[in-house]
Amino acid sequence: MHIKHIHQLTTHTHTIAMDQITHRFVQVNGLKLHVAEIGLESSPVVIFLHGFPEIWYTWRHQMIAVAKAGFRAIAPDFRGYGLSESPAEPEKATFADLIKDTASILDSLNISKVFVIGKDFGAIVTYPFALQHPEKVAGIVTIGLPFMPPGAFTTEFVLPEGFYPRRWQEPGRAEADFGRFDVKTVVRNVYILFSQSELQIANENQEIMDLVKPSTPLPSWFSEEDLEAYAALYEKSGFRTALQVPYRGLGFGSLRDANLSMLAKWWWRFTTEKDNLWRRVIWSIHHNNRSWAPIPAKVSVAGPWKQIVGIRDCLSRVGINLSESIWSRVGCGSKTAFWLDFWIGDSPLYIGFPLLFALESDRSCRVSDRVSWGIDVLNVSWAWSRSILSDSEQQELSDLLLLLCDFNGGEGLDTWVWKYDNSGVFSVASIKITAATESNPVPGYGFHWNKLVPKKVGIVSWRALSERLPTRVALAARNIQIADTRCLLCEEYDETSDHLFVACQFTQSIWLIVAQWCRSQPTFAFSLKDILEAHNAVHGSKKKKLVLNAIAQVVIWCVWRMRNEVLFGQASPSVSKVVEEVKSMAFLWIKNRAGSSNWSWNDWRSFSLNITMDMVGSEVQNPKVEVPTTMIMGEADYVLKIPGMGEYIRSGEVKKYVPNQETIYVPHGSHFLPEQFPEKVNELVLDFLNRHKHLVAV
Repeated sequence: MHIKHIHQLTTHTHTIAMDQITHRFVQVNGLKLHVAEIGLESSPVVIFLHGFPEIWYTWRHQMIAVAKAGFRAIAPDFRGYGLSESPAEPEKATFADLIKDTASILDSLNISKVFVIGKDFGAIVTYPFALQHPEKVAGIVTIGLPFMPPGAFTTEFVLPEGFYPRRWQEPGRAEADFGRFDVKTVVRNVYILFSQSELQIANENQEIMDLVKPSTPLPSWFSEEDLEAYAALYEKSGFRTALQVPYRGLGFGSLRDANLSMLAKWWWRFTTEKDNLWRRVIWSIHHNNRSWAPIPAKVSVAGPWKQIVGIRDCLSRVGINLSESIWSRVGCGSKTAFWLDFWIGDSPLYIGFPLLFALESDRSCRVSDRVSWGIDVLNVSWAWSRSILSDSEQQELSDLLLLLCDFNGGEGLDTWVWKYDNSGVFSVASIKITAATESNPVPGYGFHWNKLVPKKVGIVSWRALSERLPTRVALAARNIQIADTRCLLCEEYDETSDHLFVACQFTQSIWLIVAQWCRSQPTFAFSLKDILEAHNAVHGSKKKKLVLNAIAQVVIWCVWRMRNEVLFGQASPSVSKVVEEVKSMAFLWIKNRAGSSNWSWNDWRSFSLNITMDMVGSEVQNPKVEVPTTMIMGEADYVLKIPGMGEYIRSGEVKKYVPNQETIYVPHGSHFLPEQFPEKVNELVLDFLNRHKHLVAV
């Protein structure tokens, strides 16, 4: 498809202005990415980041407006979108790739500082981009989504079953759904769906595309010419990458996994960048001569490094052993630690030969300091602190020499191998993919037995987590005759543990009320595992995490009790009854077991300051975006109807993370504000840019 074709599809009034938008391709991170731009190179720069099903063309009105006002506008197509090249393996694409691409595009264009404007999932890229590259960002405008950092919410909540992010997160499902139609129809249907003010939910026997009738007209502000432009671009790119990011590259239920995956990169860097100054500083601060952990962390030293080291335990629960994940392929041996790195045998040499390691005078020495290989010759150069005396020491030395003799050293520089990716190169995606395979935990493995609740409560959660509760679907699977497998509480979907405790509308109402009671904001979850592990992502004291996890287990126990009362006692499901039972039983159990005799019933019922202050402990500082920020939301945007989202935005909670944010609501505005009300959005964007233009040195 030729870019000129897009110009011909625009309305006559925009043809001249659209012709002023130029197009180029930049080679970054192994891909050729398309960038549209308009404005003088000497002007302050505004970069526009699109969402789905959008591309650079979404910003046509804003690009022209800011260029006329004296700014330079650039709008890339993300990798795999529009005219940009797709990665070789789209299923491995992540948000981290988009953040890296954005920085690389700016570097390739010699742009040092920008205003960033992001819409929809473009906003999800915008905020972490600002956190990772604060020197590049002068200000932020986001449209349609707030900042939602991992750990911002202390109680997991769910997107409804049948809501498009849940359906499209499942590999292959959206592809089959879209495959029934041509590209133009898919884009048409998505624009119609996303422009609604209510959540569009598919029934169990429906797919998302089935929600749109063929006779439904396009929104009045979206022309057939616009549809043709989008369809032409998606004909080129397809939807393969677009479904991976945002819906699978960072699923709504896996924010914490993504955060852990990105932190894991520091393990890779610490191991492979031994001579860098930052690494030497970390080593000097955290290393302890009594403990030779490959990634050290002193308990007495506060700061983020302890959190980075602490992800080892979290990732081990999903089968990722960070300590054993990075191996050296030894060449000349100058980059590999002889005793401390994985390079020979099954473990570092300091573990296999502890007596010799105790005698080593330089325990951080490199392979090249101690050994080299010639033709049928092994050259060694030891530096013991004393002579080798005991039989045990002699035996270790003999075994070590045999091991070294059997090893074939290479030539050239040492290279590093990441075992969780076939390429051998570290990637955030490789951790995400590996972690995702552990969607159903082994019974008892990784489950947190909380000391603040009775064992009977923990057993219900444990059995639910492993699908061992006698739900209707579980009984039917055991060949027990069940006339109706539908949930007893909502009577809409099959009763599995994940449905009953996570997706059921009845239970969702309870989670929302409990979240409000605990003075926390709900977030999204796809499984019971997400809910039961939510406390791990909470910033705060150990006591706070234990209390919130205990409350979650009490909710599960009380919901199961209500379900059984409906089944065996012909009771009617009552949200208020369950909520009151959660509060009263949790108070009795948690107060006594937490040693908080100063908690009163009145304090507990209102989750007052006395309760929250008792749980604060030493809080970890949350990530903050300090630059000026404006968030623009349409008052009729369906995003505000996502459970908990509207409350999160309107409560001002987001200002904990974006303290300088102004929130503006546009009356009657949908999710597609830049195209629905371009003049209003232009006005708001230009007002923001002109107020903060002084922050960009031209």
